[in-house]
Amino acid sequence: MKKTMIFIFIFSVVVLYSTVCGAAKVLDVPGIAEAEDPEYVEHLNGLGNVSGWWAFWSNGSISVKFSVKENGLYKLAVQAAGTAALNPDTQEKWPKMLVEMEGANGSSEWEVKESMGSPKVYYTDALVFEKGEYSARISFINDYGRAGEDRNLFIDWVGIGPVADRDAKPALTLGEKLLQEDKQAVVPDWVFDREKTAKSWKVWKDCKLEPGKETLKVNALEKEPLAMAPRTEFKAEDLSWITLVMKADKGTAGEILWFVKGKSGVARHEFPVIADNQFHAYVMDMFSDPGWEGTVEGIAVRPSNAKGAKIEFKSFRAGEKPKGPAEIIVREFAFDNVINPAGQFASLVCVLENAGGEPARNVSLRVSLPQGMQMMGSQGAAAMPVLEKKQSFQWIVISSDPSEGSAKVDITGDNFAPVSASVNLAFSKKISVSPVMTGGRVYPPEPVAAKTKYLIGAYYFPGW
Repeated sequence: MKKTMIFIFIFSVVVLYSTVCGAAKVLDVPGIAEAEDPEYVEHLNGLGNVSGWWAFWSNGSISVKFSVKENGLYKLAVQAAGTAALNPDTQEKWPKMLVEMEGANGSSEWEVKESMGSPKVYYTDALVFEKGEYSARISFINDYGRAGEDRNLFIDWVGIGPVADRDAKPALTLGEKLLQEDKQAVVPDWVFDREKTAKSWKVWKDCKLEPGKETLKVNALEKEPLAMAPRTEFKAEDLSWITLVMKADKGTAGEILWFVKGKSGVARHEFPVIADNQFHAYVMDMFSDPGWEGTVEGIAVRPSNAKGAKIEFKSFRAGEKPKGPAEIIVREFAFDNVINPAGQFASLVCVLENAGGEPARNVSLRVSLPQGMQMMGSQGAAAMPVLEKKQSFQWIVISSDPSEGSAKVDITGDNFAPVSASVNLAFSKKISVSPVMTGGRVYPPEPVAAKTKYLIGAYYFPGW
């Protein structure tokens, strides 16, 4: 017992020392740091034992260093929440948060009355900063507790950015800063068949843009390349579909990012990326995303999550309905049944879905089978003049002997990229049931109709 207590005491001291003494990096402005992130935040007190927050269970502080690159007006922003405890002597109830700027004359203090379910962003007054490094200290200054009540403060994130004037909200990301530079809003409909259109997009982060005559090329320098569109201003409910036509050679996922007027931070919508270096139409129903609301002021694209990926945009269009070419996806290509005995017919099913903006026109399918298998009737071909959304196709296949191999379906059409899919097909040995003698009787016996006044029914459930 004595040894255990000594070990726990030493461990606690080590954790406390590492928390207080950790050296934090300098945050570039504009920028946002998560309060629990030791890379940019120096934790002088408090605990990171509430997921996504830095918790002050008693009075304490955190500190953030930041680097200003240009002289100008700036504001610091803190998203916070708290719990209340009424002090009958002072009548104080809510936690107080104090922000002090080292290197600049300025401080701000608030009562934090919001819960973690609906936190609030607090902004300091506009301060004049010259180029250089500064530090901000965020503190909880009025801890109190009594029977059943405990006053605490929780910090979500800290950000700092420039403001256009003393009444404006700060641009906390480079994307927001780029939006402030655009004086006029445009319609969110870009077809990159002109170099001028491609040049209107800007680098937000970790990418290189190469405007061309037919496409906008995006070279990913890191895992989060961000290309920024010109400033927009439209109601999210009016344009609830986004269609991005692009090709990529690396990566598994991309993101659409957007800024909502009157809200801090950026919203994100992820989509899967087909990294085959072919153009695909990525159609996204933004109406189903809870963050797609209010007035959208800016849009950005993270086209891949792979460093070194080479991407080309053909178009980016927002609208009341999907825009752009058809996009055929093979949802299913397989035998209808798992077990298919040789000598019996098997159903081969192919299900196509059009995930693009336009109906697919003159859709043609051709199936090739492995050696030993034969197609009945259609010779493995099928066609459809127009495919709106989804369609199932079926062929009957037979093999006289047990066989196995790869089958392939090729799909072509007028207004979509060719698509193919492969599947391994197999015919098993023939199932043969011959009568045998068991106990002097033939099994299985010949069926004999039962004579009864009752009506007898049978139900067959092929669930196993």
